[in-house]
Amino acid sequence: MQFFIALGLAALATASPLPTYSEGFKLQIQIDDLSQDFTPPVHNKYVVGNHIGAGMDMVTPALHSEYATFHTNGTDADLWAARGTVVVGFGRYAHGWRTERRVDDANLSSAILKYGPGTEGVRVIDQRGDLMLGPGQYMVCDRRLPYGLTVEMTTGAVPKECVAVRLLPVCTELGPADPEERQGQTVSRTRCKNN
Repeated sequence: MQFFIALGLAALATASPLPTYSEGFKLQIQIDDLSQDFTPPVHNKYVVGNHIGAGMDMVTPALHSEYATFHTNGTDADLWAARGTVVVGFGRYAHGWRTERRVDDANLSSAILKYGPGTEGVRVIDQRGDLMLGPGQYMVCDRRLPYGLTVEMTTGAVPKECVAVRLLPVCTELGPADPEERQGQTVSRTRCKNN
């Protein structure tokens, strides 16, 4: 009898792994239908910032194995009220994740990293057991821009030059920061996937 109880507990432990948390995370592009991937592929690539202007980077798929290290900025109360933000860097070099609505289509927003606070409410969510950056449907688009493919968000249909993606948070080390640079930011542990 004790054998069956131990076996049952072992099966339960392997079926329900404990969630993993980290202060830092990187965002990995996941495409459900790999037949829709780009050439070269972006599935399993990480996102990075590509400089497009003063204090502003367009969010794009990395060309190789590079990645940006993000953290969640906000107290538990901020996060509960969807007022937290996603940030890369600290101090004067901190860039907040922003979704900026496009002027030509109210359903589309560009994902950019910009000096200052990010868009409140952008966070890691658990949707039907899948961890992802949300809310909203993220996509990778080929807009024939000089800096390559872009990461965008839609509240409507996915345009034909885009592929729907999930941005999976993968745990990583946040790295050291000068305590003075961390002033004004509250780093919260974020649920993420172990690599």
